[in-house]
Amino acid sequence: MLGTRGRDVIYDNPDLAPPFATLTLIQLAADPDKRTIKHAGRCRKPLFKMGSSRPTARILVVEDDELVARTFERMLGAAGFRVSVAFTAEAAFEQIAQNVPDALLLDFRLPRRSGLELLYRLRRHERFAQLPVLVMTGTRLSDETLDEVSALRATVRYKPFSLVELVSDLRALFNATREAFER
Repeated sequence: MLGTRGRDVIYDNPDLAPPFATLTLIQLAADPDKRTIKHAGRCRKPLFKMGSSRPTARILVVEDDELVARTFERMLGAAGFRVSVAFTAEAAFEQIAQNVPDALLLDFRLPRRSGLELLYRLRRHERFAQLPVLVMTGTRLSDETLDEVSALRATVRYKPFSLVELVSDLRALFNATREAFER
């Protein structure tokens, strides 16, 4: 169990959670100087199914803010994903090269190399060309930058957002990738 708030319980192990557990949703502050997490409500909709024979998707979270990264790790883990974390673009590329995840949750602003630079690097390699990428940012991107990210086959999500929105976006990415391979 990750935490409790009144009667709401967040589970980090789906095997311990009832199938329709009330999950507390978290929104991350858009201001990077604020290291706070905002409570965003509850969801009675199941985000994972107990006893599912479907393999769990592997997500790599690339985020330089440790509090935000660990929050994503816990919340996505509670939603049934296997999550690993990298704090820099370089560390992320090394992890991806060793074990390609099913999707990448990528912060746009990273130290030394930006998320956009990592995205360009990934798309240059045939092995990573189809990796689903969700770029997250707390700052508005220019139309030119949005076009650039779109051309690199990545989706942009602005912070703050809820866990339900994030899981929905990840599932949409998986479906879009699957459909592209079936064509």
